[in-house]
Amino acid sequence: MALASTAAGQTFVPDPVEGADLFNPTSLDWGPDGRLYIAEQYGVIRILDVSRDPSGDYSVSATDSITLIFNLPNRDDDGVINPLIPGRQVTGIVAAGTASNPILYVSNSDPRGFNSASDTLRLDTNSGMVSRLTWTGSSWDMVHLVRGLPRSANGHSINGMSLDEAGNRLFLVVGGHTNMGATSSKFGGLPEYALAAAILEIDLAALDLLP
Repeated sequence: MALASTAAGQTFVPDPVEGADLFNPTSLDWGPDGRLYIAEQYGVIRILDVSRDPSGDYSVSATDSITLIFNLPNRDDDGVINPLIPGRQVTGIVAAGTASNPILYVSNSDPRGFNSASDTLRLDTNSGMVSRLTWTGSSWDMVHLVRGLPRSANGHSINGMSLDEAGNRLFLVVGGHTNMGATSSKFGGLPEYALAAAILEIDLAALDLLP
């Protein structure tokens, strides 16, 4: 029997989408093409065509994947590429563009920070990036709009985003390195970096003027 919850007079009943095979999904958004874009924790983006039958049940009729973010290289905190670390942590995705040319904004960073003390010591604490993926009609084109954003030595990282289409600005949440300002051994003893523990405003129009 499905569990239900009630809030503000509304009743919610979970209804699984049949055929959605996902690994640690973190963020999702409906694209202008009517498809559902879902980011997985380590950087793979799943694209689902979701349909609803007359009974109200949802199912996946077609799937595709984007691995451009997953395939990005990672570096240790000294800047040296570490080929032994696969994937990127993705915690934010926003879909925009048009039905024929969808655009995805993806916040991503070093995937480490959960498993061991060595991860905490070597994790790239300036690995935060905002990447833009654009469907050209035949493939996805990737451009990194912002690099070098702070990434804590634990799970906190750049996170969710909101797009102001009228102002052509992207708002990005950046996690902190501390416990309410106090350094923590679980966070590698780091202080807050510039731009950490903040909401950033990214001027997309200004970025598009750059070569």
